[in-house]
Amino acid sequence: MANFKQGEKIDGFEVVNLLKKGSYAESYQVQNGDGVPCFLKLMALSKLQTYQLDDKGNNIEIEVCRGLDHPNLCSYVSDGALIHKGQKYVYLVNLFENAATIGQYLEHNGPIPVEGAKLIAFNVLSALKYLHEQPVPIIHNEVTVQNVLLSSKNEVKLIDFGNSRFLSQGVARQSMDEQNVFYMAPERLNGVFSVQSDLYSVGVLLYHMVFNQLPYYFDISLFANSFGITALQQAREQPLKMPPINVEGIDEDFANLLRKALSSDPEQRFQTADDFIQALSGSADLQLEEHDEQVLEQGSVVGDLIDDEPQGNGFADIAGMEDVKNVLTKKVINLLKDPEKAQKYKLALPNGLLLYGPPGCGKTIWAQRLAEEAQFKYMYMKLSDVLRIYMQGSHNVITQLVEQAKQAAPIVICFDELELIMPTKERTFDYVIEAGNEFLDIVEGCIEDGIFIVAVTSRPDLVDGAVVANGRLEQKVYIPMPDKGARKSMFEVQLADRPLADDIDYDRLAELANNYVINDIAFVVNDAALKASETDAEITQALLEETIAHKKPSMTAEILKQYEALRDIIEEKNEEDDNNRPHIGFR
Repeated sequence: MANFKQGEKIDGFEVVNLLKKGSYAESYQVQNGDGVPCFLKLMALSKLQTYQLDDKGNNIEIEVCRGLDHPNLCSYVSDGALIHKGQKYVYLVNLFENAATIGQYLEHNGPIPVEGAKLIAFNVLSALKYLHEQPVPIIHNEVTVQNVLLSSKNEVKLIDFGNSRFLSQGVARQSMDEQNVFYMAPERLNGVFSVQSDLYSVGVLLYHMVFNQLPYYFDISLFANSFGITALQQAREQPLKMPPINVEGIDEDFANLLRKALSSDPEQRFQTADDFIQALSGSADLQLEEHDEQVLEQGSVVGDLIDDEPQGNGFADIAGMEDVKNVLTKKVINLLKDPEKAQKYKLALPNGLLLYGPPGCGKTIWAQRLAEEAQFKYMYMKLSDVLRIYMQGSHNVITQLVEQAKQAAPIVICFDELELIMPTKERTFDYVIEAGNEFLDIVEGCIEDGIFIVAVTSRPDLVDGAVVANGRLEQKVYIPMPDKGARKSMFEVQLADRPLADDIDYDRLAELANNYVINDIAFVVNDAALKASETDAEITQALLEETIAHKKPSMTAEILKQYEALRDIIEEKNEEDDNNRPHIGFR
């Protein structure tokens, strides 16, 4: 029986009707004081599971949803807490969407044509891109046909954050009873979640919409829970099969897109929502490669990590951003390029550099261009990949990577997502402590072996101060929002090799895209390209400007102010460290 009846109020929201009653929550259609229809999810605190709460006891779903603002997400209205009949409850309110789920559409109408399915997937990926690029990335963790709404106006909304988590949070041993395991990436079955696990679910969604059946499906109810999961994992070890259905638009490229999206190996999937969007628009190479592993003693890393030859022209490939170029040249590059002069003036070579700033501003691009400018080789490593190897029981992974780098020195190693391996808060898992300690060991004194470390983070406030102390990542450089020159260059890169009209004004585009980051510009170009492709037309200035007019910058003014305030604190501390740093030659 529902807690509230029609006409009753939940903290000022009048109940219209009960929509759903679950194990821990009740969902209502309500209206606010102005009569605006809203969706209210009422959750009993006593029935929430541990994985639904953060380390402060707050409901993760509510923490995730606060302030989210994207056209493919239901707009956040408010949240709160109340006591009712001796029980404590929390609630979340979003604007109500009068729409059917994709699951309901498939049930009543059958499969969705390929182009329509691609458009729905594009909108879902746009929402995920926004979530994944938050200052602390948000993983939805339950993209299914039941959690995607399609309105009569063909508006697509991704809903239900009941299993979502911040990427910085630990392994989530979530209940499988109320989730569709066929939508869960292989690693999600073990509680591990990532950007790539969300993208796997989009691959399942696309397959489901086009074929009206699930990939690798079998009647899992015939098995006990653990045996059913094992059977699913074994099934996924086999090549993905396309149903023997004659569907217009399904060709080898589309089949390869699905195979890539549904790879059991996260490294073989699309790595970002942007990658997936590019593939949907037909502008990505979907030729599948052999899974070529470079085996380490007790773990493995996919692919060749070292760029033996420079891929670009250093800072000449980055338009604008002169202040950043000057800082990096003075603090790092001049010393790396001329160690004899540094020794002559008794200037200590820096061991490493921390690049920090808002997400989407190209920090990893700066790391690679720095290597080219210094005429060093370059190695890139995502620390989330390192942690995954540690979770499997491997040790000394970072040390082995550095040993590999020594053979190629002089070299820059870029470690992305520093906050994952060197967090400030208390670490829950032993593998994080072990990996973090190993990282500290290799950073100190690595320049003596010709290795310069660049660490990248969008959350320097979550990084342990020990790693940015003197003798480690002692130089800290803020990568700000792209200036006009950089934005113009980004439009030129994104629009290259696409069918363009003659009226493209890159300067005006750069001006209109004020406060846009790299990913915002990629979104605008891809969206305009997708619309142009519907009529096989050229991409025009008007189409790009129309897209910009409807695309809010992913970086809000409030968040940007927080980053700038954090920058001021770090730069003040950095200046103090510079004054106290002994310049007495090489360490």
